[in-house]
Amino acid sequence: MTEERRLIIDFAEMMESDRPGHSHGVIPELRGARLVSYDGKQAVYTFDPDKVKASELIKEAASSFEVEDILTHNASIEEIIARLYHALGI
Repeated sequence: MTEERRLIIDFAEMMESDRPGHSHGVIPELRGARLVSYDGKQAVYTFDPDKVKASELIKEAASSFEVEDILTHNASIEEIIARLYHALGI
């Protein structure tokens, strides 16, 4: 089982969702990554490093948006256990 990684991107401008009640959708979707959360300028993605390189995701994000900061790290044990429980329906 490959360990999922997180990619946290701080954008230069506020990000908004395309959900009802928001003015427009500007949070970038990155191929090979799943958007986990966003808060203003920061978006958090998860990705499988065996399927996509962090550098490819960063390049894709930076090609359309001004990026101020980037952080990657492995998922915490708590996140892994929570996903396992969810997958098992516990």
